[in-house]
Amino acid sequence: MLLLSTFLVSNLLANPTDSRKMIRLKVKKKVEHRSIEQSPVEAFITGSLLEIKFNCPYKEATISVSNLTTGEEVYVEENINDQIVTVYLYGSNAESQEYMLNVQIDKDTFVSGEFSTE
Repeated sequence: MLLLSTFLVSNLLANPTDSRKMIRLKVKKKVEHRSIEQSPVEAFITGSLLEIKFNCPYKEATISVSNLTTGEEVYVEENINDQIVTVYLYGSNAESQEYMLNVQIDKDTFVSGEFSTE
């Protein structure tokens, strides 16, 4: 009975993950060797909530998010020591907006990707 009630409560109170989308990121890095490396960053968008997850700890990183239509930077943060960064992207209207995510981890590693809010 306890197991059944735990299962029901966890399903009722859990955040909906069906609207969570992974952002396809491109990594540009100075080639040191030819082994396949995992992306240093993963990003997800759920509505207007952007979640950026660093797969390893970094002393310095810069995150910037800019609106693709206007070119305006809507978010910039430097020298991040957090493993997960959450950004709320509230626009002036309820329509879908297109954004560009740029992450610079060190002077040789750049990660970027386009996404839209819905």
